[in-house]
Amino acid sequence: MNILIIDDLFVPEKAKADSAKKSLFCRVSEENRKRKIFLGKKFQKSGANVLLIRLELVPENLNACFDFREEEGLSQLFVRIPAKRKKSFLRFRELFEFSAILSENSPSLSGIFSPDVVFCGGVLPFSVPAGTKIANDSDSVLITELSCFPKETLTVFGLCSAFNPVLKFLSKAFEKAFHESSGVFGAFPKAETKFPGAHNLYPMVFPSEVPKKEPSEKARTAKEMLKSFGEGRTFVLAFCGEPEIGFSVEELILSAGTFGEKFALVFPFEGRKTTYFKRFSAEKGITNVFFPEDIPKEDIPFILSGADGIFVSESDFGKGFFPEQENFWNALGAQKPVVAASEHWADFFRKAGGVIITKPRRKDSIALGIKTLLGMTEADRETLGRANLEFFEKNSAENFGKECFSLFDNFVKQKEIKK
Repeated sequence: MNILIIDDLFVPEKAKADSAKKSLFCRVSEENRKRKIFLGKKFQKSGANVLLIRLELVPENLNACFDFREEEGLSQLFVRIPAKRKKSFLRFRELFEFSAILSENSPSLSGIFSPDVVFCGGVLPFSVPAGTKIANDSDSVLITELSCFPKETLTVFGLCSAFNPVLKFLSKAFEKAFHESSGVFGAFPKAETKFPGAHNLYPMVFPSEVPKKEPSEKARTAKEMLKSFGEGRTFVLAFCGEPEIGFSVEELILSAGTFGEKFALVFPFEGRKTTYFKRFSAEKGITNVFFPEDIPKEDIPFILSGADGIFVSESDFGKGFFPEQENFWNALGAQKPVVAASEHWADFFRKAGGVIITKPRRKDSIALGIKTLLGMTEADRETLGRANLEFFEKNSAENFGKECFSLFDNFVKQKEIKK
């Protein structure tokens, strides 16, 4: 089986992520890049021939061209496009050009690689029109991935205006995906409610991307440090992720202040707004909230396992139109009970089995969730932690890769039967 993966894999410059919204978009874009590389390698191990086509930005004094290279264990065809010097966060012009060049060269790409499956899409579906054309020209199975709703993501996240012509292009690409694809991966909570009855929709949650490895010495030290906050029978609740505006942090801090000195809320990982939240805690006179320094942002589930419980929150702005699971998986992988401030991702947390779900940005609801956790026996909390770890391991990237390959293989066989 020949599998052609088309994805711009564009990750905006993190230095330009000057808000929590842009930081989240960067994180999801990087997760998308890693996932496509992983799937390509997994498909290869399963016996497929894989070619990954992706965008590569080059200096503006160069001409657009193709460049074939072996990178990251995969055969990759880079579409090298000159990038104009500008301060904008996203590169719409270059992304448009990427799609146009692939469409223009569809006959050549179809003939040279002869794909059985064209797999395209990602965070934004710029590659869908080109992928559709290549699939039609090669008479191959088209499978698309739609990670978010383009209009809601770009406008709510403040990444473009509601009148930007890119929205019309992406909306048409979205419609084309459903009209032309054998299967559409809908990787966000509102996929099913937005497209009820779509015969080719495959709702899914992207897998945990946390690799199994021996934790570093820094991580071991950090875990012991986190444990130390619990000396003297103090319950330690650790915040999963960087403290940012829009993640129920203020309400969590205010809730912590109601539980006294036998409860410690710890923010292990520093972020852009750490200083703000330190000041917020001090101004409210809350003394059982801690912001330790120099904890590495690696081996995160292992570090978090030093706490008695984990708190994680969905964003205010994702609204179920956007994937944001990285922190969720880190929390579940710690094998601890979790309190989650969640509305749009509540079904995801219910499936995990070891999560107490509260309402985002509601101090009373968050406090009740923490109180429920504190009122449990140690044995009950361990049961919740085991359930979370089992869910985490079941939804590993390895298992996800096997399921995707099996699905691709079934589509190809069905197409052969119909011929």
